[in-house]
Amino acid sequence: MERARLVLLACSFGIGALSPTTAQDRTPRAADHAATLRPEELRVCEAMARLDWADASERLLDAIGRAGTGARAAMLAECQVHDLAEVATRYANPERLRPRVAALAAGKLAAAHPTLRDALDQLALRWAHDQGDLQACARLRTKLGYLVDWWMIGPFDNERGAGFDTAHPPERGFAQNRPCDGKKRPVTWRRLTTFEPSGRIDLGAMVEPSQQVLAYTATCLHSAVAQNVVLQLGSSQSFQVFLGGTKIAERRVHRDHHVDQDAVLLPLHAGDNLLVLKICTEEGPLEFTARLRDVRGGPAEVEARAEDAALQRAAAAPAAAKPGNPAPSLGARSGLTESGADAYRLGRILLQIGADDYRSPRPRELAETAVRALPDAAFARLLLARSLVMRGPVKAEERDDNPARHALEDLLAKHPEQLQALYTLAAMDLESTRAVDAVLRRVRTGLGSRPGCASLLLLEAKALEAIDLDALALRSLDAAATIDAQGGLLVHARRELAARHLRAGRLEAARACLESLVARCQSPGDAEDLASVLLRAGKRDAAVQLLLGKIRVLPYARGLRVQLARLLAAEGNHAEALKHLREWLTICPEDDGALLMTARFHGELGQVDAQREALRTAVTLNPNRKKERRLLEFLEAEEKPFYHGYEIDSAPVIAADPGPPKDAATAQDPLYYLLDHTVLHAYRNGTTSRYRHFIARILNEAGARQMSRYAVRHWDEQRARLLRVQVHKKDGEVLRPRLHGWAVALPPLGKGDVVDIRYRIDDLAPSFFGDYFG
Repeated sequence: MERARLVLLACSFGIGALSPTTAQDRTPRAADHAATLRPEELRVCEAMARLDWADASERLLDAIGRAGTGARAAMLAECQVHDLAEVATRYANPERLRPRVAALAAGKLAAAHPTLRDALDQLALRWAHDQGDLQACARLRTKLGYLVDWWMIGPFDNERGAGFDTAHPPERGFAQNRPCDGKKRPVTWRRLTTFEPSGRIDLGAMVEPSQQVLAYTATCLHSAVAQNVVLQLGSSQSFQVFLGGTKIAERRVHRDHHVDQDAVLLPLHAGDNLLVLKICTEEGPLEFTARLRDVRGGPAEVEARAEDAALQRAAAAPAAAKPGNPAPSLGARSGLTESGADAYRLGRILLQIGADDYRSPRPRELAETAVRALPDAAFARLLLARSLVMRGPVKAEERDDNPARHALEDLLAKHPEQLQALYTLAAMDLESTRAVDAVLRRVRTGLGSRPGCASLLLLEAKALEAIDLDALALRSLDAAATIDAQGGLLVHARRELAARHLRAGRLEAARACLESLVARCQSPGDAEDLASVLLRAGKRDAAVQLLLGKIRVLPYARGLRVQLARLLAAEGNHAEALKHLREWLTICPEDDGALLMTARFHGELGQVDAQREALRTAVTLNPNRKKERRLLEFLEAEEKPFYHGYEIDSAPVIAADPGPPKDAATAQDPLYYLLDHTVLHAYRNGTTSRYRHFIARILNEAGARQMSRYAVRHWDEQRARLLRVQVHKKDGEVLRPRLHGWAVALPPLGKGDVVDIRYRIDDLAPSFFGDYFG
């Protein structure tokens, strides 16, 4: 990659908006080279070393609140916000911690230093999303300058990363209706209909296939004056940025997505500017976040417009100029030195936000610098071990040569109180060697030092489960998953406990675990499991409300929408089920599985034309759907069935009902027919097809029992299929039960209800009647 093309800091890592830096700010001072961290930082390190995440959270908030004044204080406070965000991935307690973070973001230090303010607001946005507070999400998202209104086109091929260097037409401008050759089929621009309240754009949820692909997004940035603004970008893997058809920045990188991993200077001219992002993936998610700040770190005076006309104007605007210097600042990542305690601080941030390639030696080099400067500091050696672990999983045969293992063992030899190191080493043993005895010895040593440590109890439970001591494992897991006195919990332990309860059929216990999780963090799997538990407990309304609420918070969670659609269809509410599937198909039009479900629901409603159309689209997208292709061929063979033109509209028949025969009550007739209509078609090969449509009104309880389940009578040499079944209740409600081939269970019937049934029977072999008339 040509480094000259990048308008990125040489070490462009991590979270943070932009903060003005001066030569004085960047000049190393004695404090930068302090022999150790500040006392409040050391207390945080001690809490983390004990795996005491609740105490670490409290100490971090106290340290941020007492950071002092000035640029250096703000920069160190920003480092602690990163630490707090890392703790939040393990320990969930947003109800307690979120208000305190909001208060810090409104404080004097954050007001004077945009980088710190944005870091605090990012954490507040994350917790607002975790708690499903959509109003707060919208306010913080706007305040932070997130770009969420985009057009997208894709997927394009990116097999083994080759697409990164391939220039596709979207790089040259915005042609809304002009198709391009995609990975498997032609693709065109389409406007995105949804985004996550946190500001994340999940392109992988919108395209099929979603692996070894890339996609482009485009929006218009309208500026009243010519100015430089900064694009804060986070991406799952490689990216390129185009402004007005000019490539402004690019990075070829393998990493997980995190907000604000890179900062790109955008030289906007007055008027409309076309911004195009190229987001690539080989394996894993295809997602990004993007937001705008001014060069001082404050809100950018730019309006994002995604209307078609605005993008067309932007595409016709002059090409953008190449940005000049200075490169955008990245807050603490730009201001920290690379020596002493600062090397430790910077190394932690790089590991926390993973902005660089996962194979980058940069975090390890910083950790080694910190160890050389602070040889007796356990926290520096722990950072070094962690930087080595981040290289990836180690095979069992490589165990003895694992540098991360050696670093952890050396650390524990000198600092046996380092429970975080002990936990990491034991977890490596359990994953790579399955040496359960060694794992249990380490864990119990740690529990002797700190009884009740949730992280160690969770690891103990996993080790006990590996040797089939399930009862003991459950006891340890139950202790690990306990909600603490502050209302927080260890997320992974609580989730694992819920899974155990579900497997054992302990629904109430599973429900309690899952409810505590969905109140504190957003995981589609937790919500799906809780909805299933509620349904099994007969709490249908609660399950539906849960699914509807979580879909608003997690719009890319396909499983939630499918679960809701299946539930509604099972209740006979096909129209509402189809509505939710259509909403999903506006997000991912190429989801052949959702299209097939749509086709099935249309078929159950007797909407054959819509069923055929959904099937056509699905098998075009996925030609391997052979069973569905055969069904489509069958339906297409009779786009106009043999009874076309002989169908009778039910509504006028029911409206003109003259009432039952006069002797019906005396004869105790269970029902009477308003209509009994049959069409018979004979074929030349000796087979026949029969279409029957009847409408019957229920007269008494015997009639209700008789029609509670209807099955089409037919022979083994025949195929029968219900086409449409409706129940017209006396109060005017129309019910459509779910159809299953040739039999259907009707909803509860009462006197006066009307049953409207249409079906067909087709001979599979010649019959006497067919031979005679065919």
